[in-house]
Amino acid sequence: MHEFELEYLNWIPLLWVCVFLIIMVLFIIIGKIFFRDDFDEMSEQGLPFYSGTSNKMLQLITASNLYWGFKHTLQSYFNSLNRLFISNLGDFIQWFIIIVAIMLLIITGALM
Repeated sequence: MHEFELEYLNWIPLLWVCVFLIIMVLFIIIGKIFFRDDFDEMSEQGLPFYSGTSNKMLQLITASNLYWGFKHTLQSYFNSLNRLFISNLGDFIQWFIIIVAIMLLIITGALM
């Protein structure tokens, strides 16, 4: 008697596509049953949330202003990076090769 062998089950792509579709349908059905559907993107629900306030002026803050202190503190670091990387593809490739070479030296133990 031959038992049902599961060792070849993972090589049937059509079966895995069907399993994926069944899981997606179940997820959509469960989502329709249990999740709320009263979200209105055009009302205040769709506006950004800033630390519990609904002040209209705080919603006009851009990301550059939001992280101003972080950028100001690390300005010297960013300036040195700008001098190293001038948006030239050759520079990026050069630094990539240097970093990969150093990583390989560390991994293989040549620098230990």
